[in-house]
Amino acid sequence: MASFRKFLVTFIAFILLFGIIGYFATSFISGIVDDIMDKDAGKSGSGAEGGEGNGETPPDAFASIEGKSYSFLILVNDFDPENKSYAPDDYTIDEITTGIKSAKSSVGMLKKYSRRVRATSAVLVKVDKECGEYFICYITPETRLYTPAGALTLGDTYGLFGINTVKQYVKGMTGVDVDYHFVIDGYQLQDVIDTFGRTSVDIETGICSFGEYYMTDSNFSKEEFEKKPDKDEDEEKNKDKDKDKDKDKESTGIEEEMPTPEYVVYVGNRDLSGETLTALANLRECSIEDIKLKSKYVTSTVEHYLRRFSDMSKGDLKNMISKLTASTPYASDDPTEYKPSLATDFKADDVDKIYELIKAIKLFKVNIVYYPGNYVSTGGAEIGYYAPSYKTAIEDYRKYR
Repeated sequence: MASFRKFLVTFIAFILLFGIIGYFATSFISGIVDDIMDKDAGKSGSGAEGGEGNGETPPDAFASIEGKSYSFLILVNDFDPENKSYAPDDYTIDEITTGIKSAKSSVGMLKKYSRRVRATSAVLVKVDKECGEYFICYITPETRLYTPAGALTLGDTYGLFGINTVKQYVKGMTGVDVDYHFVIDGYQLQDVIDTFGRTSVDIETGICSFGEYYMTDSNFSKEEFEKKPDKDEDEEKNKDKDKDKDKDKESTGIEEEMPTPEYVVYVGNRDLSGETLTALANLRECSIEDIKLKSKYVTSTVEHYLRRFSDMSKGDLKNMISKLTASTPYASDDPTEYKPSLATDFKADDVDKIYELIKAIKLFKVNIVYYPGNYVSTGGAEIGYYAPSYKTAIEDYRKYR
């Protein structure tokens, strides 16, 4: 009987002891879980701030908006069939040169002095209903990519492989699936701007023409602007130069001479048309400062038109898209193929699916960035390249996947 009482006392003490420990342990773990859940809820809400960017919005605040999150890539290129010659593809060259023994040097010259189409800007837009954000990311065409043809810039990758390949690289760079694409040939850009309605841009640094390039004036020294042909040269030297030029023309058909930079766009608020539009669209980025500037010009213009679309009726928006696309879905990978003014796989009827999300830019936060990385200068007269930071981008853009 005494041993039974000892057992009973020990058993009760055991239950009380572990019951108390279990209670506090459970409370402690519950507190940790609740804290984690609260933090996660806070993160979900912080991405869904209003258009003003003030305060926090609770999760599922925009669940009532019709439509699913979507993304699209806007790509502008320098295609100009009236004023530029483009390199034929290898198949065409083989067809032309079959049986012509002396064609090798001529074809080599043709490929050297003709050119490929090049992308001049790329913008990824993700309309994220869950985050309550319009994510607008500028990707410089100078971004270096590693392709089956070797290291190429994104601009040249488009010219060689086409829009669908560029979309795959953009997905790999950002982790964001690209649902639609909009391709605008350089010579059609004015028509698109006029149809959407003109706007203006605040030019912060003068833009110069430099041969076939457009560059910011920060890329040139005072001496380069003042460089003029030496008119006091000896007459004999001029004759010798003329002879050398004639020889160059005979051997290459091209007279190469270092150009002098000339201002084409000055600082100030400029209408996005004519020379200003051409210069901005084709502006080469030769430094990280150039990339930031062009990113600002391009993304501010994209945001302006996205907001303008939000004020349009569904019918007007569909009519505009039908006009610019000629009601023809476009997904070709040949940059020199004829395109409507706005070449896209987005159809006018797709507006029905996303119309409320188009208008939601008035409610959503707008997050504008340029793709992270570092500019690498190659020195000399060669334009450098932009080395992208994939790890940073994947982490920063994780929530948009």
